[in-house]
Amino acid sequence: MLNVAPPVPASPIAIELETSECFEDIFFKKSRYKGLYGGRGSGKSWGFADALILRGTAGKKVLVKDPRTGQMVEGGRGLRILCGREIQNSIDESVKQVIEDRIAHHGLGWFYRVTKTAIVGLNGTRFTFSGLFRNVSKIKSKEAIDVFYCDEAQDLSQDSLDKLIPTIRQPGSELWFAWNPESENDPIDQLLRSTEAPEPDPELMQGYDEWQIVKRVNWYDNDFFPDVLRVEMENDRRRDVDKYLHVWLGQYRKVTEARVFKNVRLGTREEFAQFCEPNQFIDGKIRIERYYFGGDFGFAQDPACLIRMFIHGRTLYVDREVYKTGVDIDHLPLFFGGVHDSDLMRLNREVADKALAIGYQGVPRCREYRITLDSARPDTISYLQRHGFPKAVGAKKGAGSVEDGIEFLKSYDIVISEDCPHTFNEFVSYSYKIDKKTNEVLPVLLDEDNHAIDSARYGLEETRRAQGGWTTSKGMS
Repeated sequence: MLNVAPPVPASPIAIELETSECFEDIFFKKSRYKGLYGGRGSGKSWGFADALILRGTAGKKVLVKDPRTGQMVEGGRGLRILCGREIQNSIDESVKQVIEDRIAHHGLGWFYRVTKTAIVGLNGTRFTFSGLFRNVSKIKSKEAIDVFYCDEAQDLSQDSLDKLIPTIRQPGSELWFAWNPESENDPIDQLLRSTEAPEPDPELMQGYDEWQIVKRVNWYDNDFFPDVLRVEMENDRRRDVDKYLHVWLGQYRKVTEARVFKNVRLGTREEFAQFCEPNQFIDGKIRIERYYFGGDFGFAQDPACLIRMFIHGRTLYVDREVYKTGVDIDHLPLFFGGVHDSDLMRLNREVADKALAIGYQGVPRCREYRITLDSARPDTISYLQRHGFPKAVGAKKGAGSVEDGIEFLKSYDIVISEDCPHTFNEFVSYSYKIDKKTNEVLPVLLDEDNHAIDSARYGLEETRRAQGGWTTSKGMS
């Protein structure tokens, strides 16, 4: 019986790209190295598989919609793509099935022919699959590989990397890696996370947009995070924080003593429902005395955020957050206050339509109270004051202010609502530096992933000072 391939449509095929925002660079930029690392359920494997499948259609007028611009983009010739991992005893241990599933999802079965050991496109694109352990010499014989993709890259040995990298030497060739971190000493982490990307020779940059694109992605970045995994994640988040940090947030297996905040737990919506607003009197509910607001501005890839807190007894509660990267200065008022505030929409009419389309929810009642913000951006604070936030003020920084603020937060039990996942993730992940040689926990705070924590420090600054200054040297006076 003859096997006849389906006819290639005469007109271009438009593929509506359904992907999370964090993967856009993977799709639309070329770089020598691409890395996605993080926890379970982040969509790393699907993201890379989709990018490879769509990149592989190049040369057949298959158009892909760029979600950033709305424009349709088109590619060049077919590619040679090698999908590898450290150990692959059979094709069943490869990512071949994932790629087949994504081909079916995108309706590209007419374009790709699946064989027992390979996937071949009508334009000559070819996916092959191989283990690296004791096989790198065979890979060297493969001609002109355009893209090497490795899933489970945390298992790669240094020997495999040392032999692999110079093998992928086609002009414009790329090396892609996805992994769930285990140790900062693993070869892939040393390669892509231990230092800043080196500045390559300008000649080497020909054909690339950037030399390396490396991103942390986790479950909350995945717009298609499945409900079945959400149940497992929520269970670990409540019952086993250390497991949650490693499995779901992709943190290294750390010494527990390195965690700064051991006084934090996740609070349910039912727990927060026992409280009522400061101006309400409801039988059977605890009235909140007042709210505290603190915020941080986004810089480059850092998120802008605003959190709302209140105190009851010796417990600090965090019940609202907004947290997002890429928020322009003129969007901040509506990002903080929300598009439901008609007066705020009027004050920011120039961006009101765009903000409405984005759907900024804001933090309730934030315009009624003082908001303490990062004082490093006085121009941004001034902008907020002129656009609906007259009570916005800058934090009072100084020597030891970070340490003092952290110690003050540690003096409370902290309960963070399940509606504030980014704040919770930051508090349970925040850690002291660990000496790599001795594994000793050092009294040095790691300055990373602390935007909500900074916001909490800022928001409680006046309370800390009112209680006697609270310094790390003298405690609370």
